[in-house]
Amino acid sequence: MSGDLRTKRRLVRRLTAMLFAASLGAVACRAAHPAGSAPAADSPFPALVSASGAAICPRTVVAAGDMNGLAPTQATGELAQAQHPDVVAALGDEQYETGALADFRSKYDHTGWGRLKPRTRPVPGNHEYLTPGAAGYFAYFGHPPRYYAYDLGCGWRGYALNSEIGIADQASWLRRDLAAHPGTTVLAYWHRPRYSSGTKHGPDPAVQPFWDALAGRRGIVLNGHEHNYERFAARGTLREFVVGTGGSSTYPFAPQPAAGSVKRIAHTPGVLVLTLADTGGYSWAFHTTHAVLDSGRG
Repeated sequence: MSGDLRTKRRLVRRLTAMLFAASLGAVACRAAHPAGSAPAADSPFPALVSASGAAICPRTVVAAGDMNGLAPTQATGELAQAQHPDVVAALGDEQYETGALADFRSKYDHTGWGRLKPRTRPVPGNHEYLTPGAAGYFAYFGHPPRYYAYDLGCGWRGYALNSEIGIADQASWLRRDLAAHPGTTVLAYWHRPRYSSGTKHGPDPAVQPFWDALAGRRGIVLNGHEHNYERFAARGTLREFVVGTGGSSTYPFAPQPAAGSVKRIAHTPGVLVLTLADTGGYSWAFHTTHAVLDSGRG
């Protein structure tokens, strides 16, 4: 056998072995992450930079949940656009009644919220899951992970969590990501509030593991679900806002507010505007179509 032939056969055997190993790796990957169940991931959001390359601070975040494509949602979408936000935190139930893809495209997409879609880092709510697997939500927003983290810039990190699935697994992932980013201030949000004075849904103890994981970190927690605005005093180093005011039906409050509730605004669509500083400080303002009804600093 000639030397050239032996060399060719060795190359063929080597290539065959490499292809076999690659196929095993692909099978293992599919087994670990079956179709439709992609793991949580870091969703990068580039920091705004100046011409010199320095990060631009502060950052402006607009937040609300519970939209429906009717006139009040048109109004809150225009309010949101008018703030020229860097990031939009959409707090779930973005499209009533069932979060169907056709409705996202024909209704939500034609509001100011839809025009802010490139800047939106959403989470799903219970109404999205009235469409099996929240398929309309995931398709409309470009198939984001079920829950994810992203860098807001200015020393802040966003955590977009999912109150509709596996809380315990998310809380474990959240603890790991927080440990990997020890110096950041957090903006964490999901749909169902742990604390609420609302009468329709009220507080949801099932999401307590999120609060336990976040304990000791400075920052802000945002929720929707109750169609009203409520601000709580800081619990430790975290302050909660309920902002289910994106334009759907509005809910009242109970006569006796929940412990720690400081400000409550019912029957009033609006948006929360957060200004996040590189010191870890922040300011807030709840904008309606006619006035700012709540504001302060933390």
